[in-house]
Amino acid sequence: MKSTFSIAVLFLAVSSVIVGGELESDYKNPGAKAPLDTRWGGPILGGGFKSNDAFSEASFFSLIPWKNAIGDGGSMEGSIFFLEPYGTWAEEGEWGGSLGLGFRHLFSHQSVSEARNGQNAGFLTEGVFVGANLFVDYAESPFGNDFWQTGVGFEVGTRYLEFRSNYYRPYESAQTVRTRTVSNSHRSSSTSSKSFTSPPSGGSQTTTRLNTTTTRTTTQSTTFELFEEALEGWDAEVSLLVPGIDQFMDFTLIGGHYAYSGDRLSSDIDGWRAGFEARPVPAVVLHATWFEDKGLYEENWLAGVRFEIPLDKNAAREAFKPRRRHLAERLFELVRRKNTAVTFGREEQATGSSTTTQINSTTDRTTTSLPVSSGLEEDE
Repeated sequence: MKSTFSIAVLFLAVSSVIVGGELESDYKNPGAKAPLDTRWGGPILGGGFKSNDAFSEASFFSLIPWKNAIGDGGSMEGSIFFLEPYGTWAEEGEWGGSLGLGFRHLFSHQSVSEARNGQNAGFLTEGVFVGANLFVDYAESPFGNDFWQTGVGFEVGTRYLEFRSNYYRPYESAQTVRTRTVSNSHRSSSTSSKSFTSPPSGGSQTTTRLNTTTTRTTTQSTTFELFEEALEGWDAEVSLLVPGIDQFMDFTLIGGHYAYSGDRLSSDIDGWRAGFEARPVPAVVLHATWFEDKGLYEENWLAGVRFEIPLDKNAAREAFKPRRRHLAERLFELVRRKNTAVTFGREEQATGSSTTTQINSTTDRTTTSLPVSSGLEEDE
């Protein structure tokens, strides 16, 4: 299914070029319509990298608003509709691709002029936003198996506090990676004897002894199957923008829970998580997360960096300057979800056993001859 992934990559590149070209032409052509107001946000193109001791993954993505009404009226209230293509590559050769549709709406009575002033804001000064999204995710595992899933998400937030949750539903059943057979043998033996004496003949008597040794070999064979499957599950988190620091940069504390399960896995991947995100400048995101259950990323922690570059030149220059950001700008950020396409569960299980018994017998023959007396005694 690498062709499918290639199509997603091509779509990402073409879409970004198209949207970027529209923005550029608006500024260069004085007779064109008024340029899009990218003060609060606009199309972005970016990439990132995250890793721990056992896992590494690179990503590239874009967020493309195809309808943007934020700040169009006298207040900041407005909606955006957007596309989000997302691609991943992991060190073991795992490829993934996602394509999402999203909607966000900002409820706000704050005027555009007040928002531009960038003054301190209370909990609800900049308003409340809600959002929803729908994703289709694909991944090719390192063993060449293809997996598809659908993800839906919901989010709500203010300037300082946000909540979001996602649900993931896979479509493929478990796929066998390889099988192996382990055999254990047990051997036991026993010996029995029989004697036969022939009638006397020629002054001697013959005795024959038969020793029979029976060997029993029992073999127990167990077949083990290594399989992988996409997991169904959900995650939820709450994030807090630290007041005070937000006047110069965004520093967010994040806590949440995740739970994933499979049809065949013997145990679920379930636990709490905690971490932070820091934006020293709007275009650069540093992040780190601790996971209670290391089954998600093979370790209990994950850290990385992400770059979100606006396609508009003016916005791109402002994206690399430390500054205060308005709540409206977060409506143009990536959806917070597990974009590695599919959560894999791999496990080896015993799928069958058999017992065979083999019996072998060997017989040794021993013959002896003894003289026989006449039985007559001399009279006195």
